Amino acid sequence: MLTTKKIQSHFVDIIAITETRYPLQQWFHKTPTLEVSPLKGKNGIAYSTGNIIINSAFLSTSAVGCLRKTICHEIAHLVVGIQQAHNQKWESVYDELCSLSVDLRSGGHEIEMQQVKENIPYKYRLLGYLTDERVLDLGGAYRRTKKYLSYDGNHSFLGVRITSYKYVDYKAPLPKEIIQDKHLKELV
Repeated sequence: MLTTKKIQSHFVDIIAITETRYPLQQWFHKTPTLEVSPLKGKNGIAYSTGNIIINSAFLSTSAVGCLRKTICHEIAHLVVGIQQAHNQKWESVYDELCSLSVDLRSGGHEIEMQQVKENIPYKYRLLGYLTDERVLDLGGAYRRTKKYLSYDGNHSFLGVRITSYKYVDYKAPLPKEIIQDKHLKELV
């Protein structure tokens, strides 16, 4: 299970690996530091100060591969510069760091992401109701947005019209026969 100390250890390890390819003095944003803190909707974020914040939702999970990919993602921003966003230069550095730092053979990324998602303290869950009476679990939300509250009836899922959306308490029991987000990819 991941702890703050273990997350810090992975960070130090990936920094050392990164420095073998990209010496620190060549980084756009130097002096990398790490903090573990709650983040809404993100696994991590990098700042021009060199500070990287990793979502505390990783704590008490076994999502090591996902964590290491997230750290590589944020370090790539520090190497090329935050202003580069996710351009080709950033992508090249990110891909190289992942190939050196993450065991890509292990698979399991979906399972790890599900562990992290389950640790995120969402207030609401968005459900989509289909004309064939199935219900889609579209995941957690921090706030209710107008897009779904004022739905005009033009969305569909695999050719089946979505009749309505509803926000429910995140911890409320789910309807039977619900299609959860972890199964959506299998159906598409």
